[in-house]
Amino acid sequence: MVHVYPWSPASHSSTMLNSSLDDVISRMDYIYKECGGKEEPVNEEEKGPAVLTDEFSIKRMEIHEQVQTIRGMIKERDEKQEEAGNDFSEKIVRLGQDIRAKMAALTKDVDRLEAKFQENSEKKRKKFTEDELSNQEAIVSLCRKHLTEVENLEKKRYSQVKSKSNSAMNQAVTALFKGAKRTAPDPTVSDLPEINGDIADGLRVIDQQKKMIDDSLDVIGEGLAVIRQQVDDIADELEIQNEMVETLNQEAEETQEKLDTEISRAKALLDRVKKNDRVLIYVIMIMVCVAIVVWLFAMVFSYFKDKITAALGL
Repeated sequence: MVHVYPWSPASHSSTMLNSSLDDVISRMDYIYKECGGKEEPVNEEEKGPAVLTDEFSIKRMEIHEQVQTIRGMIKERDEKQEEAGNDFSEKIVRLGQDIRAKMAALTKDVDRLEAKFQENSEKKRKKFTEDELSNQEAIVSLCRKHLTEVENLEKKRYSQVKSKSNSAMNQAVTALFKGAKRTAPDPTVSDLPEINGDIADGLRVIDQQKKMIDDSLDVIGEGLAVIRQQVDDIADELEIQNEMVETLNQEAEETQEKLDTEISRAKALLDRVKKNDRVLIYVIMIMVCVAIVVWLFAMVFSYFKDKITAALGL
């Protein structure tokens, strides 16, 4: 018994074959009805999924299956890589090669889907309504988003493996937190709507998420506006305080200048007083000297006067 993985080539080939058979059967049924054949009643409970007849819808379903397959392959590769650590086994390398090959095919199919949408847009007056074309455009955009997401998932794991180090510090941290394993996000789970689902509901969910984000951004913007106003008020207050400080500095400089002037005047006055004191001392000393000289002169004069008087017999 051969076990066929969801991502295996056999599974993909069988899916393509079933799609082709369904397409042929639907076309034959259409020819039968156009030729006058009666449509057999179908029990709604037993009725299976609707058969896709237009090329755009068929390609859309193929892309959906490819995305699911690639996501499953990435999950399997990540699990094996988690078990192997930094050692790349042959199976892991082969899985990586298969993933990249399928992603290249997925990129081409998304390009073909977009080209088909452009073709349908040019023929819109003949076959498709504006709503249908708008729906197709949204599907192309959704496929692009899924493609980008799986590309990021494919690159993310290898970048994580490449950045791992076997240093002693990492080993110590691993030993310290042993048992608390971090589970990587499941590649098969996405926040994006399913490609094969109701695109209107998916877009509605996306619009709701965008609206929630916009509302959050509005709240953040209002908060930032309040903070900015507070910052402006603080800046104005600081500017007023700076002006007050500058005024005080200017008044202090003027007071210092006045004080320096008064000190200079007082010093000059003291110098003059000192000079006057010296003159006064000099005058007093001169007067004392003159008094002494006069006294000595008087004494000498009186002495000689007595001598002269005695000599003359007066």
